[in-house]
Amino acid sequence: MTTKDNKSVVPYKRLFMFKSRWFNTRTLGRYHLVLQLGPDSFSASCITTDTHRCLLVAAYAVVGDTPVQWLAASRQLYSQNPLLHAKGWGKVTLSVANQQYTLVPEQLFIQEQAATYLKFACPLEDTVVVQHTVHAPLNAVVVFGVDAALRNWFHDTYTPGTVRVVHQTSSLIQGAWTYLHMHRLKPRPRLFVHVEAEYLHITAMDKGKLLYYNRFAHKSEDEIVRYLVLVMRTLQLDPHLHEVIVSGNITKSCSRYKKVRKYIRYITLAKKPPYIRFGWTFSRSTAVRYFDILSAHLCH
Repeated sequence: MTTKDNKSVVPYKRLFMFKSRWFNTRTLGRYHLVLQLGPDSFSASCITTDTHRCLLVAAYAVVGDTPVQWLAASRQLYSQNPLLHAKGWGKVTLSVANQQYTLVPEQLFIQEQAATYLKFACPLEDTVVVQHTVHAPLNAVVVFGVDAALRNWFHDTYTPGTVRVVHQTSSLIQGAWTYLHMHRLKPRPRLFVHVEAEYLHITAMDKGKLLYYNRFAHKSEDEIVRYLVLVMRTLQLDPHLHEVIVSGNITKSCSRYKKVRKYIRYITLAKKPPYIRFGWTFSRSTAVRYFDILSAHLCH
């Protein structure tokens, strides 16, 4: 990509990087690499497969308005970060963060009809490949689309048989379910909310079962409150009684949190995911912000 005056443009920018001193390039076979691709973002994490310790978290802003441009930006990012495309990773999970997804009850899911389910939810281009992830404990199947060229590039980049492709929806609902289960917070209905700069993800769980999931585009704090209250009323949950656990781009001191707290009594900031071990230098705020990328490995 170039500007009009022919100067080179860097198609990505590093936003955050954490790398543990325990990370060892000679033992990649013991590591699970997770990559999450959004329309303008790229993030990665590395978790040991045996001890479930987090060794790496990185986030980048990516410049690319089309899949072709996005793929070009990713190729440049990879060329300048050789560790990302190393062949020795034990497992690799690719999480796709896009609007092309739908949820189907497992007992109603027919694999041969996966594309039909997705077409009811969103338009599909010819370049999209339809995939799905089964969440048996939640009685749900996430059906989603991924650009074929992008998926093939990642499959070609890594050792055959190590790559699994999932959707961000799977990361969030599986992460919320595991979080509540390990904290023994299953009995009463709860909302698990993940906040991004432009999107709001709302997952509702009751007695360890998935009640609801949806992703909303938002432009203001008022819209975040409106969607939360609307979903709670739709599910017949009381904003003054039922707990809402929040993760993502939110802190107790930010205006988003304070705004929501005016309308929802029991709002709490998520703790570090209990299914991952963190070093003492890894802050809670970082674990909360990257809850989705830190939960994707649960879907492999």
